[in-house]
Amino acid sequence: MVISACGSSSDQTNQSGIASEVQESPPNMPGIVEVKAVGLTLEAKNQISSGWTTFRFKNASEMIHFTFLYRVPDSVDLAEHKKVAAVFQNFMDNFNGRSLSEPAAGMELPAWFSGTVPTGGPGLVSAGITSETTVFLTPGTYIMECYVKTDGIFHSYNSSPTQPGMVHLFKVTDEDNQATEPVPSLTLTVSSANGITMDNEMSAG
Repeated sequence: MVISACGSSSDQTNQSGIASEVQESPPNMPGIVEVKAVGLTLEAKNQISSGWTTFRFKNASEMIHFTFLYRVPDSVDLAEHKKVAAVFQNFMDNFNGRSLSEPAAGMELPAWFSGTVPTGGPGLVSAGITSETTVFLTPGTYIMECYVKTDGIFHSYNSSPTQPGMVHLFKVTDEDNQATEPVPSLTLTVSSANGITMDNEMSAG
């Protein structure tokens, strides 16, 4: 596996990933979670086991997407996330000199958002490409979303009062998926002094 993420060394942010059109983890490997981007929606399971988890992200849409994962307080649901998405969209509207998409949402994030824990996820993936990223997940409630913008509108934002944007909420249970920690073939380091460095040459695949 190729390490291709930046983050802390804690187990919740350890991440390794591989993006390829042809190379995929074996279908019977424990801890595999299929995620599909279709239009402006994310399709995935609503509940998975904890432990080392490989998200196989298939971009079946016609535009670039990514999948960012983060843990949220267990009380948070998609209705709560819509409030966050509206605030971020208002930020972007204000930055671009546009009228706010949702004036009633204001410009202040809800208090619970400061308690979120980023856990990585597949990066930018072109249309028709599949990307795999492995992260360690502890039990709890998680959100995956894509907030790429099209014409200044985040994909994670939906003006409909009843429909979420490109967002999926899922639960991680106490049951261990029995997947083993991936062994890296390359270590990537990010620092203010040296920028991005690698301890080996990157190969195709």
